Amino acid sequence: MSTKAETATLWAMHVAGPDDVVPMPDRATADTRAAEVNALAEWLRSRPTASPDDPHLSASVIEWDGTAAAHAKILATFGDRYEL
Repeated sequence: MSTKAETATLWAMHVAGPDDVVPMPDRATADTRAAEVNALAEWLRSRPTASPDDPHLSASVIEWDGTAAAHAKILATFGDRYEL
């Protein structure tokens, strides 16, 4: 069960590399999406054809530092998807 403070927190995923900050509807979704990006980044680095020039990516879950209105507007427009 989440506390009132936890439900009031707005979550996002930060993708280092492109330096994107993507709002997420909740912490669990943010954790899942960050894990997906990190798994893809690991796969890219481990390919036999990997190059030092390939993009370096890593994702982490952060608290949204913008307004609640901006968080809601971006989620309404794009949902929780993140495309590289």
